[in-house]
Amino acid sequence: LSNECCDANLNSIMTDAASLSRDAVHLGDAAKYIQRRIQLRYGTSFEVVMSKSNFALSTFYHGSNSCKIRDDKYYYLAYATPIPYDPFDIDQEDLLASIDSEEPLGCKA
Repeated sequence: LSNECCDANLNSIMTDAASLSRDAVHLGDAAKYIQRRIQLRYGTSFEVVMSKSNFALSTFYHGSNSCKIRDDKYYYLAYATPIPYDPFDIDQEDLLASIDSEEPLGCKA
């Protein structure tokens, strides 16, 4: 793994979660798994991005809870959301998570 992390604990959580979820059928499900593992540990909301190729992201987030790692299959990025919400509000979390898990993630329809 190659990584750019400001937080060693976040790096560890992401690395473990990525290895357990990287073979999921849908990237959205894998990203959701990683996101929930991080949110359970930190108790606040995070965004997670997965991609088959390197990428850049512009966000309003400013802080030390960010991490970008890479393995032989994907690039992974996680960061605390710029405007936190309660990740333990299951209805809201499922609604927010379903928005991107239903996307084709680069696949042509």
